[in-house]
Amino acid sequence: MLKRLTTLERLSLGVGNLLHDYQIRYFFFGLDRSLSLVRMQLLALHNLPLPWAQQYFSDELFKLDPTVRYAHAHHQPIAWQQLQEMSCCAGPDTLPVLRQHQQHGLRSGYTLPLRSHGGATAWLTLACSEQNEASQALLHAFLPKAVLLAFTLQDCALRLAPLLPAGQPLLSDRERACLALASDGLTNAEIGTTLGVSDRTAIYHITNACRKMGARNRQQAITRALLTGQLGGPSPLAPQMEPRRTPP
Repeated sequence: MLKRLTTLERLSLGVGNLLHDYQIRYFFFGLDRSLSLVRMQLLALHNLPLPWAQQYFSDELFKLDPTVRYAHAHHQPIAWQQLQEMSCCAGPDTLPVLRQHQQHGLRSGYTLPLRSHGGATAWLTLACSEQNEASQALLHAFLPKAVLLAFTLQDCALRLAPLLPAGQPLLSDRERACLALASDGLTNAEIGTTLGVSDRTAIYHITNACRKMGARNRQQAITRALLTGQLGGPSPLAPQMEPRRTPP
């Protein structure tokens, strides 16, 4: 079913719905093509809580995340409890990130590392909102299916993402929609109203787009998105709008 989906956004929603049926609350799939923790070229699919996702990506906390560091160095699945006990990837700078995961509702988890074609690092993290024996048993029992899911996500991500130039991060549909509306001169509040989200959520998507494009501001992000063909046409999430009228 997942292999039939045609966009990364739909793929992310499909995975979330699938895991919900198995009582697994959160997931994070990452694909890093850079082979480096310093300059990561991260393609991410997730359903993280919005406040945590905003901080996690805007502050680039994934570079300190012990689950990410473990995935870059190991090949076997690991429970978060074991991860905390490993001094090699749970140093003083990384453990606070794992604790913040727990504070935002990701209290019990497993991380499954894998290597994609060409040696790029990929991983799938699954998390429950409770930290007890039942949650640990649930995640452990799901591991055989999780391995299959991880490889399926890897294949789908590699199939859907290579349309961009090498090394260029992929903007999500929502990020493209926000940039497209920003290019028409809309404010954050107007972008949020048009897309049916809050202005804070609009700022979050524009900030993410700036980070992915290596841009200092939204205008530079718009320019780079146009140059890489990511704003070559209207966004599927942005409705057709009448031209804005200037006051007389």
